[in-house]
Amino acid sequence: MWDADFRIVTHLYARYALNLLKDTQDTNTWQASGLVIGSPAHQIILYTNTKKQSDETDSETRKENWILRNKIEFTPGQAADLCAFLTAQEEALKQIATDDDREARKALGKVYRLMAEYGRKVREAKKDGKVVEATKKKIIPIALPKGKYFTVSQSAEICNATSRQVRAWIRTGKLEAVDLPGLGMIIEAGKLNQFLNK
Repeated sequence: MWDADFRIVTHLYARYALNLLKDTQDTNTWQASGLVIGSPAHQIILYTNTKKQSDETDSETRKENWILRNKIEFTPGQAADLCAFLTAQEEALKQIATDDDREARKALGKVYRLMAEYGRKVREAKKDGKVVEATKKKIIPIALPKGKYFTVSQSAEICNATSRQVRAWIRTGKLEAVDLPGLGMIIEAGKLNQFLNK
């Protein structure tokens, strides 16, 4: 979703879009007050020191929880248009959500498989009287400027293009991206907005 006035792009995940559609069908308060949508994200607090925070109100607001990033406010009329659009795309959203769930389960299965393999190595090593040494990670520091970023697939959805097209734009220098070794490329929201404006 793109808010041209405030230059905000929010990624509406299929499962979240379906939940939003169900909520709008179950209640009608949005018809008077409108809707606020955003990209669901889990806020993780990284503490830089071990001192306890003296200000309790600050510690209250700094809890780890689910939040909405890149919020866009819809008027009741815009909310009605969004609901009509989501209703028309409901079957496609269900298919995308099913595919997303399958991919998430596959990734989680891989994590469990790796954990099981490591556990098996430890047990076998204990039987043989050996000690399993943890593999040393190669840590490569990557400095990222503070900001909001999109993955290639998210950028493709925003641009109504394919991931291959987005990678081609990056290769040819039309779109600036940051390459994270082992993780892929990410595009800063401001750069993506500039690209969309062009």
